[in-house]
Amino acid sequence: MNNQFKKILLKIAALCKSDQQWILNQLTEKQQQQFELMQGTPLLTQAHRFRKLTHQESVQVPQKSRLPALCHDLMEQDLLYIAIILEQGQFAWSDQFIESLQEGEAIHHLLNDQVKTLKADTKARLFQHWQIQLEFDDQLGMHYG
Repeated sequence: MNNQFKKILLKIAALCKSDQQWILNQLTEKQQQQFELMQGTPLLTQAHRFRKLTHQESVQVPQKSRLPALCHDLMEQDLLYIAIILEQGQFAWSDQFIESLQEGEAIHHLLNDQVKTLKADTKARLFQHWQIQLEFDDQLGMHYG
């Protein structure tokens, strides 16, 4: 069973039983055979159980694990460099990243004072250079974590 089939089953399971039945009735004969071959009906019943889980029972991911992988390499850079990257990137995870560093206060100070005095072109060039050096996966995860 592929991920797309799982996603479809979960979306169908979120609907009421009459809507689920209506969707299944809209399948062509070939699609119905494929659905049965992939054991769609028992899987749909199982997926229906998941929709009944309450929000409190769901697993909460700790905040620290939400930092992108590129943060590890960024931590090893000079504080002014980090401050410029964070200021130019406007990342959603910037505050969390700064809090995770021992030098967080120093970076806040640099962001509020020294980084503002630098020329915009200089900061933009440094940020572009940093982006070019990133791995492809990191570039994708840069804004989305």
